[in-house]
Amino acid sequence: MQAELTNLSNLGPNVAVLMATGGLTFGMFGWRAIRYLAVIDALLIGLLIGIGFFNAETSPLQSLVTRSAALVMVLGLPWLAWRFHRASIVLLGGAVGFAVSFTLLTGCGMPATVVVLAAGLTCTLAVTFHLTLRQEAAIVTTGLHGGYLCLAALIVASADPRSFGARLLDMLSYHDLLIPSIGLVLSAILIFYQWADLQQSLDPWEGL
Repeated sequence: MQAELTNLSNLGPNVAVLMATGGLTFGMFGWRAIRYLAVIDALLIGLLIGIGFFNAETSPLQSLVTRSAALVMVLGLPWLAWRFHRASIVLLGGAVGFAVSFTLLTGCGMPATVVVLAAGLTCTLAVTFHLTLRQEAAIVTTGLHGGYLCLAALIVASADPRSFGARLLDMLSYHDLLIPSIGLVLSAILIFYQWADLQQSLDPWEGL
């Protein structure tokens, strides 16, 4: 866990601002714009995969193939997320459920097999949740997404040793369970905010 925290804290202030902006956008307006947020996530995933392809050391012919594949990923995943937005929202919910439960159980020190199986079960439950209760699932998914992005932004901002984030990073380094716990607290605040917003909305199906 220490290595992951160090890697996050080295990303720089610009990344921290982007993460905080994305986290607040997801967490406060997620149910209104979950379709667009799913496309943004698909774009980011495509970029990460594309960067991996671009950085691969291969022969000239293989390089052409991998760069073409990278371009397909960068352009294709967002298009698929937009074209099949309901499926992409369901997949987003499953991914968030898997990631949150994986982080929580890893922080508890559970065996790897138990962590993977439990995270897979949570992913399945999250998908079912999205298929049956779309509004509520959108709020929970985007709230969790936003809460953990805000936590990541705080960790990235800890690169400055004088900041509050630096002291927080030291504390997190010794207590792995604090990371998912703080993420859940931030997520709960954002979820309650969205729920209140939904109750006051004239169009509760906006964004879905």
